[in-house]
Amino acid sequence: MNAKHPLVLKLSIAQKLLLTASVNIVFMLVIGFYAIDRINVIGTEIARIAEVDMPMVTMVTSIETMQLQQSLYLERALRTAQHMTKKASAKQDYHFATDQFNQFGQKVSKTLSDSIKMVEQDIEKTQTGNEQASKQVLDSLKKIQHEHQDYQRHGSQLVNIVGVQQLDYAEHQLLFDKIEREEEHLELALRELTGRLTQFGLAAMEQSQNVEKSALHGVIMFVMAAVVLGLTISFLLIRYITQPIVQINKMTLKKRTRYFIEEKKSMSMTTK
Repeated sequence: MNAKHPLVLKLSIAQKLLLTASVNIVFMLVIGFYAIDRINVIGTEIARIAEVDMPMVTMVTSIETMQLQQSLYLERALRTAQHMTKKASAKQDYHFATDQFNQFGQKVSKTLSDSIKMVEQDIEKTQTGNEQASKQVLDSLKKIQHEHQDYQRHGSQLVNIVGVQQLDYAEHQLLFDKIEREEEHLELALRELTGRLTQFGLAAMEQSQNVEKSALHGVIMFVMAAVVLGLTISFLLIRYITQPIVQINKMTLKKRTRYFIEEKKSMSMTTK
């Protein structure tokens, strides 16, 4: 027995009990660190959804709404410009529509710039494997920004033309066609980007759920392993602790039994 377990048997009872407690503490620390790591991963995903994905969807939706408003005011400016020579109020309506067209254009440009900056910052600090998705969003935003700049320039050019002269649709048909194509491209690009961001958000939520499930399974497995190993080690240590005591009791009982037998024989011989 000493050859099989020399180290354990050489320990004192206090040291054996301390060893058991230390093993249990190690198991608890492993489970705790694993759970904290998984919670940190889930927290990072949720924070990214709350701080990037959801605000980005809101901003893109806002851009889409403002772009629609800008298109409506462009049409209104073109429509009222045709009646400036006939109605006194048409000129005021024209200037109002032109100002609104420019203001909404500035709002769209600013929101696009803020969105691009947000995505760039997210790419710099992201370490969760979502860099590729963020780069796709960034490319889409830059493309939309470029297309909106063209739309803003061509729209302003058309508004200025109709403001100083009678609109000739035949003469400016090419400019009309450019603006119409740019409106369609912007609308389609913003719609696709909104759908893509929604998919990314859903994928991030699904990933968080998967991490949560795997973390729960991992914690359960660690707890079960810790319980089994803890019970096994405790059983072995208790056996090592009690085995010498059991042997001493056996030896004591054996000696007492021999003593009583000899005493009984001595008494029998004396009686005879």
